Formats: sequence, C-alpha cells, structure tokens
Amino acid sequence: EGKGFQLTLITDDGKREEICQHLVVASGGKAYPQLGSRGNLFQSLQALGHTLLPVHPALGPILVKLGAWQALRGLRFDALASIWMDHEKISESLGNLIFTEKGFNGPAVMNLSHLVPIHPAGSLRLRLDLTAPFQPGFAQAWAACPDSKPALRAFLLGYFPPKAVDFFLTTALGNKNLSLKQPLLQTLQHAEFTINGAGDFNNSQVSTGGVPVIEVSPTDMRSSLVPNLYLVGETLDVIGPCGGYNLHFAFGSGWLAGRALAAERTSSKESE
Repeated sequence: EGKGFQLTLITDDGKREEICQHLVVASGGKAYPQLGSRGNLFQSLQALGHTLLPVHPALGPILVKLGAWQALRGLRFDALASIWMDHEKISESLGNLIFTEKGFNGPAVMNLSHLVPIHPAGSLRLRLDLTAPFQPGFAQAWAACPDSKPALRAFLLGYFPPKAVDFFLTTALGNKNLSLKQPLLQTLQHAEFTINGAGDFNNSQVSTGGVPVIEVSPTDMRSSLVPNLYLVGETLDVIGPCGGYNLHFAFGSGWLAGRALAAERTSSKESE
C-alpha cells in the first residue's frame, strides 16, 4: 500500500506487527536449520515477485559405497577429487579429504557436493587421484623406483601413512599383472566410487538456490524488482568453495547494503 513493509514477528510472547520503509533480508538459506536458518522467507520473497531457484545443500559430505576402501576410514589425504557422469568430467577440486563410514568429507569433496542433488540418483561417480598434490615430483621419482614390493613400499612411505601404503599394495597385488607398479599407480590415481548421495541441510555448511543474483544490484544489493528491499548473503544463489569465501560474500554483501542505506539516510537528513 506504499507504506513500506509490514513484518509479523513471532516470539514467545505472541505476534506483533512492525512497519519499516527499508528492509534488508539476511536470513540465510536452509543449511544448519538447528541455528534457525530454515528458508522460511523464500516464499515471501517469491510472493513479492522474485524468482526462487531450487534450494539444495552445499559444502557437505559425499556419500559412496567404499567397499574394501573402508579399511582407510578415519585417514586424511590431500587429493584431487573429480565428479564424472559417463565419460564426462563435470568438475574437480584439489584439497584435503577424510574417509568416513559413509563416504568422504573435507574440502576436496565438499566443494563438489552441491552437484550431487541436481543430477539423477546413481548417475555420478567420484574419482580420486591421491598423487596429484605431489606432482610433478612424484611422477619423476616413481619412474626411477624399482618395480618391487620392498622398494615401492619404502617409496610410498615418503607420501602416505603405513596403513594406507599397505592397503594400496594389497589392492595392487590382487591384480595378476606381472608388474606391480602399473596396478599400484592405477589404485593411486584412478580410485573410483559410485555416488549414492550427499549431505543434507543438517550437515552441510551452506545451501545453493534462492534468489538469482541478476535480480539485485551488485553495488548495493538492492532488489531490482521490489523498491527498498535488499537481499544479502545466502538468500542469494551464491556458492563459493571452502576457505571463507561464503562468509566473505555474506559480510561483503551486508556491508554494501548497509553502506547504501547509511548514504540514503544521510541524504534524507540533508534534504530536510
């Protein structure tokens, strides 16, 4: 009715109404609902005219059937993780990961987890290259290493914990190839797992989806559809990798909106 925004606030003491001329929505997405971020305001933003993209968990674990690799549960590795559909590589991420009871966790897979819900169940595979962080030095040293179990074990102990080295050797020895190096390198560089799913909102750090960034101004986060409405942080469809990038966007977008509102308030006072 041209009077601004009417908010219904629900508290332990009941409901109360408030009216404001400018509104900044910084309510987050749907990740970690135990902290109060349940995506309740997305429907209200859609009712005001904004587009609402599907909301999915992101930066969470990836679930796979580990099989014999369960032996490495609890161990951490630096690795190159990649997601594949048929013969197409969809994306990859280099970083730390940990073998868990249900699959993998850690930045290397968390950076890819948002891709799992948007593809058909069972259509994706996760591939690990455990030598990628050590290249190109690893390849050069590997070529010079003798093709014998004692020599290879001693060589791999320079890169991996003993439990992992013994597992790699046992896996490679199951191959009837006369060379031990060939199946061992295959194990290290092309370990592949069928993806069963990803973490839910309860154990994922952020969520994708929400309002497309094209519907706000990049300089002050002001809505291009609703006057005096500002959208910041995880209400927008922004997903960054692990490392503080999502926090940076939340803080940065909030700062832009706050700066714009402060400037507008100063301008209003000067015109009075």
